[in-house]
Amino acid sequence: QAYLDELYRHGLREGAAGPAAEAASPAEPYDGEAAAAFAAQTLNVFVPIAHRLGMWYFKTELEELCFAVSKPRAFRKLSSSLQQVHAEYSSLLEEAAARIRAALKADPILRTHTESIRVQARMKSAYSAWSKMRRKQVTLTELHDVLGLRIIFKPSQSGRLPTPHHWQRQAILCYRALEVVHRVYPPLLGRRIKDYVACPKQNGYQSLHSSVRLGSLRSEIQVRTTEMHRFAEFGKASHWLYKSEESDGLDDWLAAAERSRRRQQQKGSQRGGQKGAQPSRGKAQPQAARLQG
Repeated sequence: QAYLDELYRHGLREGAAGPAAEAASPAEPYDGEAAAAFAAQTLNVFVPIAHRLGMWYFKTELEELCFAVSKPRAFRKLSSSLQQVHAEYSSLLEEAAARIRAALKADPILRTHTESIRVQARMKSAYSAWSKMRRKQVTLTELHDVLGLRIIFKPSQSGRLPTPHHWQRQAILCYRALEVVHRVYPPLLGRRIKDYVACPKQNGYQSLHSSVRLGSLRSEIQVRTTEMHRFAEFGKASHWLYKSEESDGLDDWLAAAERSRRRQQQKGSQRGGQKGAQPSRGKAQPQAARLQG
């Protein structure tokens, strides 16, 4: 969060926006070289860490801010182009989303085994589009996944299944949802379906990706469950925050952190007793403060 705040501050005069930018003072001194160095450090150190942990939300946020700070002109130009593409095809995306949503809700299997289904539009981030354009030596109009639709559904749960059966059910429902989508919008010929459900990425990411044509727009459809979506956004942290659908994962995580803190305190006390020294009251207070910190 500290890195996000610092990038928002550096990006104030370069077009970056965000909650921290609104709270920052416009009169803060701005050092272009320091900002560029800070952005480079973030891209080389913290973005790869977020990627490895599967924390897509933070990875994307850091990349966008670093892009805005280090290459402000390219960022503004590409962001403007992306907004124009979105404005041009927004009505088409809404129509496609409505058709897919109706087809999914009409399917008897999905209607029986899901609690909710969401179909939402998504747009590629400026940094991701810029990186892919450079890597493949193509223009923005040649990218197939600039705009797309994401299907997120929550399987119904009458009770928690054993872990293998739990994931099998989620996978089966993902494949069923994609089958329904392909009845409405067939996949593009020559474009493979990326199955990250059966073969997750190294960071644990799971989803189905399929390229389709929504009228005049070549687009990408993503299918995942709510549990897969949480992991895609927050990575391995989602396991601590949402340990199951039946309990308050945040309370469990806080309780575990408290137990860990107490164990550290006990270890510190034991080490002090083994030394046989009886520190004075004035010296014991700083140590307790360090342990609690």
